[in-house]
Amino acid sequence: MTATRYELEGSKFWEIAVQGKKVTTCFGRVGSPGQVKVKEFARDWEASRYRSGQVASKRKQGYELVLLGLPGPEPAAARNPELEAMIGADPERPEPYMVYADWLQAQGDPRGELISVEHALLQRPRNRALLETRSRLRSPYDEQMRELVRRANMQAPRNEHRIELEWGLGFVRRARLAHDWFGDQDLPDTMDTRRLFATFLSLPSTRLIQDLAVGLWRDSEGQAEYEGVFRALAECRPPALRRLFIGDFTYRRQIEMSWTSLGDVSPIYPALPRLEQLILQGGSVKLQTIDLPRLRHFEIRTGGLSRASIGSVVAARWPELERLVLWFGNPDYGAEGDVEQIAPLLTGEGIPGVRHLSLMNANFADALCRALSGARVLEQLESLDLSKGTMTDEGAAALLGARDRLRRLKRLDVSDNYLTRESKAALSGLGPEVVFGAQREPDVWDDEIHRYVSVGE
Repeated sequence: MTATRYELEGSKFWEIAVQGKKVTTCFGRVGSPGQVKVKEFARDWEASRYRSGQVASKRKQGYELVLLGLPGPEPAAARNPELEAMIGADPERPEPYMVYADWLQAQGDPRGELISVEHALLQRPRNRALLETRSRLRSPYDEQMRELVRRANMQAPRNEHRIELEWGLGFVRRARLAHDWFGDQDLPDTMDTRRLFATFLSLPSTRLIQDLAVGLWRDSEGQAEYEGVFRALAECRPPALRRLFIGDFTYRRQIEMSWTSLGDVSPIYPALPRLEQLILQGGSVKLQTIDLPRLRHFEIRTGGLSRASIGSVVAARWPELERLVLWFGNPDYGAEGDVEQIAPLLTGEGIPGVRHLSLMNANFADALCRALSGARVLEQLESLDLSKGTMTDEGAAALLGARDRLRRLKRLDVSDNYLTRESKAALSGLGPEVVFGAQREPDVWDDEIHRYVSVGE
C-alpha cells in the first residue's frame, strides 16, 4: 500500500492510501510523524470514491501533490561532465565508457567496476561470475529506481508496466514510462510531470539515456498531456538522447487520439541538438520553428494536424532527415492541411535526404495522388506510404499515370483506403512492392457516399 502525499505551503502534510476497502490517512506538521486514521468501507468502490472526495477537498484548501525525494544519495556518485560529454557525442561506442570506468574506479565509485563488468559481458554473456557480480553492483541503483517508482506510484498494476528499463554499460540505456490513473485508481489523481521527469533524468543511472518513450500519461480527470515532459527534457538536456517517442500508447484500445494533448514541443530543440529520431503521437501539438539538425526520422501521428504544424514541417531545414511521416486527419478533429500547403515537400525542397516519405491519413488523398504524379520528390524516394486515407480509384488512376517514376520505388503502401479490386490489380503491376492490406467500404446514407480517414477522433 503506497500513500499519496500532499503538502500545504511546506508546513502541513496529508497522506492517503487505499487498500481494498480500507482507507488510511496520516496528517500533521511537516517533519512530524503525524496522526494516523483508518476508515473501512463495505465495498472497494466506496473506499475509492471516498479517497477521491478527500483529495478534491484538500486540493481546494491549497494542498499540493508532492513527489517525495529519493532516499539519500547514490553511493559514491562521482561525476565527470567532460567524460559524459564524450560519451554523449557518440553513445554507441564502448571506448568512452571504458575511459569513464577507469576514472570512476579511481574515485572509488563502484559504477566504474559495473561498466567494466557489463563490457566484459558483451563478449561472455553467459559467464556466471560476471552475471553475479553485475547483479551485486547494480543492486543499489536498481533499488533507488524502484524507490522512485514506488514514491511516484508508478508500479505495474493490472499487467501493464508503468516503467520499463534496459541497462547497458553501467547506465540506463532505454526507458519507457507511463501513468494512467484509469488503469489503477490507487495512482495519484494528479502528478507533477515536469518534476517527476526532471528527477528521473537527473539520476546518475539515467543521465546517459539514449532512448526514451513516454506512454499514455493521463490523470483522474481524463486529461492526457505531455508538456511537462518537454519542459523536463529542456531543463535536463540529456546529452546522449538520440530517440524520443512521446505518446507511445495503443490508439483506441487505451485512448482516442484526439483526447490527448502533446503541447509545445519547441523547448526540446535547443536542448537536444543531437536527437536523431522524434515520434509524436497524440492530439493537439505546437511545433513552432523546428530546429533539429541531426534528425533522421520525424514522425507525427495525429487525427488532426493543424495548418500551423504543417507550416512548421514545410519550413523546417533538416539536412540529415531520411524518413518523414505525417498523419493529416479529419477536419472535424482539427485537420487543416491540403495539397497546396504541402506543395514544397512534393518538390523535395527542404527534405533533400528523405528516402522514405509517408503522407498518411489524408482526407485529400485523391488530390495528393494527382499532385504526386508529377512531383520531383518521387525521384529521390525508396518508399512512399499513402495509407489510412480516402484514396479511391481516381487517386489510383493518377498514380498509374506516374508509373515510370513509381517503378523506382522499392515499396508503395496504399493500404486502408477505398480501392476497388480493379484498381488493386492495376497498381500491382507497377513494379515495386505494393502493399494493399485491407480496404474499406464507403458509408452510404441519404443517397450520399461518405469516406473518412482511418484515424480521426
